[in-house]
Parts: sequence; structure tokens; C-alpha cells
Amino acid sequence: MKPRDLGFFVLGGFVAFVLAITLYVSATSRGERPPVVAGQQLPQTIHKIDFSKRYDLVIRGYAGDNLVYRNCRIVGMTGDHQLSSGSDGYQSWDRWIVLELADGRLAYVPPNNVFIIEQTAQQGTAK
Repeated sequence: MKPRDLGFFVLGGFVAFVLAITLYVSATSRGERPPVVAGQQLPQTIHKIDFSKRYDLVIRGYAGDNLVYRNCRIVGMTGDHQLSSGSDGYQSWDRWIVLELADGRLAYVPPNNVFIIEQTAQQGTAK
């Protein structure tokens, strides 16, 4: 091996080492931090949605107006979780949220349109 080739090999190894260290430090220093609201970090408490309860959902409409589904339960989603060989039109209906409305009917909502989920007020309590 010529001295010039050896120099390029060593230089390339050094550059790769520095790049690897930089990427490692950048990935570990970022971490996942809670959002900041009013200049303060939110508490680290994690809340999960209890799908056995009923909620009021605010859905963004396509014309800029919102639709509110009151006292409904999130029961699942559409689709079989597999890529279908059907048309793209059918796939656009895959993975929609299924809501059970207060009267028992089902509503299907695109997940990206859910704007707010609010726990339904208990009967007999004032708002």
C-alpha cells in the first residue's frame, strides 16, 4: 500500500469516527422533553385514554367548521391492518376511528380530523 493511500485511509477513518461521535452525542443529548406551556414544562405524568368511557369529540370539518359528537365511545378502527390490493380509494377508508354514538349508531371519523377529546360530563353534575 502506498503511503498516500494509507494517509487517505487513516483520514477517512478519522472522519468517520468524528461523525459517529457527533451523531451519538446529538442523539443522546436531545432526549424527549415534555412540551412547554406558559414558559413551564408540563408535569411528567402520563395519562392514557380509557376507551371504556364516553367522550365528546370535536371533529374538524372540511369547510372550516367543526362537528361535535357528544357522549360517544371510541370502539375501534376500520380496516384489516394489511395493505390491500384494492384501489387507493378503498385504502383511504382504512384505519378510520369508529365511534359508538349515544343512540347506538356507528360513526366513522378520519383520525387526523379529531381535534379535541373531552370526557363526557357525568349526569346530574353541573358544568
